[in-house]
Amino acid sequence: MIISMRNILLLMGAVAMLWSCSREEPTTWNIHGAGPVAFGRLSLNDMVADSLLSADETGLWHLVFTDNLTDFNLDSVIAIPDTTIHRSFVVPLIGGPFSIPPNSTIIGLDDENVLNIPQVELKEVLSKGGTLQYTVTNYVNGYLTCTYTLPGITKNGQPAVLVAAASPGSAGDPATSTGTLDLTGYHIDLTGESGTSTNTILSEVNIKTSPDAPSNAEVYGQDSVVIDLQIIEPLISYARGYFGEHHYEMDETVSFGDDIDLPTGVLNLNQISVDFKVENNVGVDARIEFSGLTAENSMTSSSVALVNPAFFSDMNITRATDVNGLVIPTYHEVSMNEVNSNVDAFIETLPDAISVQADVDINPLGNVSDNNDFIYTDKPLNALMEIDIPLCIGMSNLTLEREIELEEASDIPWANGTIYLKMVNGFPLSALVDLTMVTPEGTVISGLLSNAYLAPAPGDGSTNQGTAESVFAIAVNDSWLAQWASPNKLLMSVSFNSNGETEWVKLTTSGFIDFVITGDITTEVSVR
Repeated sequence: MIISMRNILLLMGAVAMLWSCSREEPTTWNIHGAGPVAFGRLSLNDMVADSLLSADETGLWHLVFTDNLTDFNLDSVIAIPDTTIHRSFVVPLIGGPFSIPPNSTIIGLDDENVLNIPQVELKEVLSKGGTLQYTVTNYVNGYLTCTYTLPGITKNGQPAVLVAAASPGSAGDPATSTGTLDLTGYHIDLTGESGTSTNTILSEVNIKTSPDAPSNAEVYGQDSVVIDLQIIEPLISYARGYFGEHHYEMDETVSFGDDIDLPTGVLNLNQISVDFKVENNVGVDARIEFSGLTAENSMTSSSVALVNPAFFSDMNITRATDVNGLVIPTYHEVSMNEVNSNVDAFIETLPDAISVQADVDINPLGNVSDNNDFIYTDKPLNALMEIDIPLCIGMSNLTLEREIELEEASDIPWANGTIYLKMVNGFPLSALVDLTMVTPEGTVISGLLSNAYLAPAPGDGSTNQGTAESVFAIAVNDSWLAQWASPNKLLMSVSFNSNGETEWVKLTTSGFIDFVITGDITTEVSVR
């Protein structure tokens, strides 16, 4: 599954959040309180799609995901720029004036128009957008019908036909007529009349006096009709030809921390594997040389540069194959682990951005395809990074924050100024819990609980382990109770610790955390 880099690095942080899938049996409490005012189960499903989790035969969760580190967008290589084709057609007569009756052809010929596309020799393209705007300028003293047929620009097998009716004009006061054609869905043959040219559009011009003209046209030899074709913002979905030799210097930062709260603290991961894969869906050869890949955490101002000799060697990428519209990609792969690289330190940085530097050469060997490079612009050349993290981890003060919505509380029969937070921990990790009330803007109204110790479940994280229950009594005053209402919220902060950053704890399918907040009467609550 391919997900965004935001989600990928959020998952790296979520590893330390220790949430897991729900159990088959609910947690049930008999509670002395005013009824539950907030309760729930914290699970990995709250943060991570099920499709990203995979349990091995021991029940240990693995976080497995693939993301496009960056894509080498080759659309610009074969882009057709906004182009104007200016053609002047002269009446093949000498002298005059000649009185030409209605419906008489005065100019008829085939013509070729060459597009100015630097470094690229295109044979055909399929357009997914853009406009062909045409203008006919008439210097002839007569009503004309101009038909401009483009045999190489077809849609559903039918050529584009531009028809313009022009009023009488003169050398000093020409008449103009305009029109447009939506290029979406058109196939454009750029091989010209010979069928072997490139960047060339064939046209057929027929200019005649209008069939319904009220009078004969008065035509002089060397009178002219000018046709301007303007291609505006063309967009290509497919192209074939020779795309030229190009060199790119890539220096960019992929940011993904703008809208997520990464946890703080120290995370230590064990037995990470990272597979880097270049997937080429484009019919060009390429050479890629990475010079830098750095994980950056703006919260801690820390960064770790990836170290792996194979990753920073020249990658020669062979071209994909097109079999009647079915693209067969090629791949270049580099496998990294804790033995041949520093991927553990790289990911443990909990980065919110990754900087990438690389040199990319397209068609470094020249036109080896005989003008048969191809591209489907929705199938690019990608640099994919697949990460497999067995959730066997060590950590120190790795902190999760979760907001708890409040309902209107005017009808809650508070018996006294005490509330209770009860938590059942199914993870073999202790934690420190803080609970505060905050406004929608994040301003702290009051601190209710600070550094309360949440006991760990017994065991090392293996399946079918036990649980540990912790109960916290929190004294509150009338002023605080009056603010227990929406839109205010509770903010629960949980900081997890193993018995040392390098002592590994297993996160398995049996892990969970349940919580309930109550007042001061007796009731029963089940959390599933």
